[in-house]
Amino acid sequence: MTTIPTQKLIYSKEINKVLDPQFSALVPKPVEEVPTTSIPTVDEFFDNYDILFYQIPLTGSNSHATLIERSSEYIGLDLNVLVEQINFLEEQNQQLQKQIDEFNTGEFNETNV
Repeated sequence: MTTIPTQKLIYSKEINKVLDPQFSALVPKPVEEVPTTSIPTVDEFFDNYDILFYQIPLTGSNSHATLIERSSEYIGLDLNVLVEQINFLEEQNQQLQKQIDEFNTGEFNETNV
């Protein structure tokens, strides 16, 4: 059997200022959490909408018109049909107003109806 000579080297406590006795260099560092943007709640959405209301353009992309179109489509509301109904009712209103005016001036006869 062969004897291997060994030598014990003893350092002072000052070595701990240079070397890390906890081996923390070998421990993986914790991953820093990157702040993420959270999806607002419905209440938060409407709070933000109220704040931004007058900054939102009337037309174009990301506008009030876009919100109306998207929401109307989502709830199944056909705005074109509503516009047609409004136009029809306005025409009827004008005809009835004309008949009232004719009746009040004495120019009314049943052939005007």
